[in-house]
Amino acid sequence: MILKSFLLYLIIMVFCSIIGINFFNSLRGQYFRYQGIITQTAYLGFFLLAAKNHSFGIKKPLIYRALTYSAITVCILTLLQATAYFFLKIPIYTFYGRMTALSGNPNFAGGFLALGFIYTYLYFNKKRVTTIILAVAFFTAIVLTQSRGAFLLFISYIPILFLYGKVSVKKILFSYALIIIIAAFIFPKKPLSPFENRTLIWQKGLSAFLARPLTGWGLENFDSVFQSQLSDKPYDFNLKQIRVDKAHNETLEIAVASGILGLTAWFFIIFQGFKLLWERKNKPDGLQNLLVFSGFLFLSQLNVLNIPQYLLFYLTLGLADMKGKG
Repeated sequence: MILKSFLLYLIIMVFCSIIGINFFNSLRGQYFRYQGIITQTAYLGFFLLAAKNHSFGIKKPLIYRALTYSAITVCILTLLQATAYFFLKIPIYTFYGRMTALSGNPNFAGGFLALGFIYTYLYFNKKRVTTIILAVAFFTAIVLTQSRGAFLLFISYIPILFLYGKVSVKKILFSYALIIIIAAFIFPKKPLSPFENRTLIWQKGLSAFLARPLTGWGLENFDSVFQSQLSDKPYDFNLKQIRVDKAHNETLEIAVASGILGLTAWFFIIFQGFKLLWERKNKPDGLQNLLVFSGFLFLSQLNVLNIPQYLLFYLTLGLADMKGKG
């Protein structure tokens, strides 16, 4: 059933992009992003590879192993990058002192680390000492990215993974309260530049959606759409000097790209995915897949998403879509 939803979503995206403002952008994707129709089709392919109820699906343990060691590799690279930058004083690339690993963006690196740790925990959870060492390493790497969304997501995972089913709900809630207080000190609020001000970007994105509410402007055209919503008034001047190519909120991004049609199809996928994962939450890997799915949705409302994070989303749903076979 969820496969049909993905196909419907892709068809709607193609249709809305054909009648949008720049089909070439929609097909290939924007420079630096490349998340157009070609990439969306590839996501669907990864879903099929992960789903054992399809004849060409691959074995679940192999996927979990690949995801685990990919996450560990990114973690090691982040720590090495920080060592080279802070201690060896090597003029290595960072994003204003924030570590990026191979992602080029600290939020991408942090988000992938937070989501990837779930599979790392799942793979090593029977080795208690190894799991704790990896948790500390991932925590350190995420702090080095200074991604607040990834940090909050990661520390929200810890009580669930290590305490769920072992202590009372009150103790878990107390852990969350303590975590939020710690987060406020680790990542104090900084003055926002126009590029970082999500509220301003969301306001213009909402205006763009309301301008073409049914079918949107086409996939991967947000930069042109954003500029079209700017006025000649002084408070829009700074926004004209920067390139905003994403809505920094995936729900709004989809609404601008494909209007109510695409947004409805996306919500249907989310509903089906949550229902599927919730039904499987008591399976050996059910809770972990549900956490990755929920974590993806959390990050998608705060940050731009990159291809590896989307791959985790599709792989997670593919792993869960097994009709009781795994």
